[in-house]
Amino acid sequence: MTRCSFDIHVQEILGTLLVGGTLIMLHPGGTIDFDYLSKCIFIALGEPFSAPLIDLIVQIDITNCIVWNLYGPAEATIDCTFHHVNVTNNIQSISIGKPLSNYRCVIINQYLQSSAIGLEGELFVGGVGVFAGYLGRDDLTAKALVQIDGQLFYQTGDLVRIDNSGLLHYQGRKDHQIKLHGQRIELGEIERCLLNITSISTCVVMKWNDDYLVAYVQSSHTNEEQLRQHCQSYLPPHMIPSIFIILDKLPLNQNGKIDRKQLPSPDFSLSTLLSSDKSDT
Repeated sequence: MTRCSFDIHVQEILGTLLVGGTLIMLHPGGTIDFDYLSKCIFIALGEPFSAPLIDLIVQIDITNCIVWNLYGPAEATIDCTFHHVNVTNNIQSISIGKPLSNYRCVIINQYLQSSAIGLEGELFVGGVGVFAGYLGRDDLTAKALVQIDGQLFYQTGDLVRIDNSGLLHYQGRKDHQIKLHGQRIELGEIERCLLNITSISTCVVMKWNDDYLVAYVQSSHTNEEQLRQHCQSYLPPHMIPSIFIILDKLPLNQNGKIDRKQLPSPDFSLSTLLSSDKSDT
């Protein structure tokens, strides 16, 4: 179901054909025919696989389908880790799995040391799929590729942690770490907190005007007060968004990813900000 303008289609089409597989086009309307889709293999790639999506699969009763969660940037030839997802209720988080054959994944912390089990760090990917560089941009290539133990690794900019089973868990983007009023905030942590609300299918948290956090939430069964109370229960005060904007659907770009540039500007009304300030004290 991926557009040909998105690099993932190379894996879906050529990857299947190169191993002797068969490609079958979905019939018209097949994307909303759940009985039909239940006979397919679902592969999630390109966006974080949130637990509410598994809850939705359970809810519409297509639990006999096969679900894989894949991870990989284009610079690592699209896929470099894989994980078979167990379709059951009450999944807290979905792993991006372990490296594919002939790949290596290294997690480096802020002190440029290997991260311990359970601790967050930046993911570096090495192996056969790592690209040779950006065409005509040696400056960008020098920043993206580093040598570790004599092997080239791609610096993904993604934050992950590894569990006791050796499974990688995506935590968010390194460039989504911000400073607000002198305190460092991981926006992905706020998003994961909101996604624990079953009625929310996806969300985005952004910093506006260097002063406020704004949460965009895709849901039709919640309100701002419920969202604020949930965040107050699980997050420190400085990480609670000042404004919650609830939308029926978040805007997507041509590749099916959330288009942050098309998100509506928040209404920084005095009453909204005052109520937020009171809740944070």
